[in-house]
Amino acid sequence: VAALGGRFTVPTLEGDEQVEVPAGTQPGEEIVLRAHGMPSLRGRARGDLRIVVNVVIPRRLSRDQRRLLEELADSITDENLRSDESIFAKLRRSLRA
Repeated sequence: VAALGGRFTVPTLEGDEQVEVPAGTQPGEEIVLRAHGMPSLRGRARGDLRIVVNVVIPRRLSRDQRRLLEELADSITDENLRSDESIFAKLRRSLRA
């Protein structure tokens, strides 16, 4: 899901929420759900819920799965790994979420 993008469900204080994961999301990146966190002690506002992306690597692969992953690894270039985003663009994106 982190590489291709997609949706997954996360538990919140008010029940499960669908979260969109953009393609190319890196381990440790945060996804913010505005106003889904803890309620403020002095008002009605709610804090933000921060979701930290944790990428799980499979431990056991079938022969076909291993072959497909090796094909993928052989096809990856520096261009695939490069991030065109500046530090300011990343900051702006994280504040928008």
